[in-house]
Amino acid sequence: DLHTEDGEDEAAAIELCGELALDAARAGLERRAFGRGLTMRRERFSWHARVALARMGHERAIGEILRELGSWDRDKRTLAVAAAARGRVIAARDHIEAMRGDPGRADPDTVEDALAILESAANEGAS
Repeated sequence: DLHTEDGEDEAAAIELCGELALDAARAGLERRAFGRGLTMRRERFSWHARVALARMGHERAIGEILRELGSWDRDKRTLAVAAAARGRVIAARDHIEAMRGDPGRADPDTVEDALAILESAANEGAS
């Protein structure tokens, strides 16, 4: 498990594991993202770990992000939009597109940024 005094460095390192698809980090990322044992207590940087796992194609992480896009809470939806973008969850594109132009659904800048990232990721995958 990765630990450092600087939270930003730790968060960046966690997400880098997903970007580099470091399979050796998968178990640690799962513990951070989904908790340990029966308590299901989420760890510090659980959001970042879920993003990293989604980037690696992890079904549970992707599923949770997709579910949170439909949350009743606007802040939770906005965080899910950002997670979908950073995790390159192409399956979220239509959900996020439906939020475009409706600031009550999610932060408009986050929506636009996410759509641009997902469009780019989809084009990279098609080439």
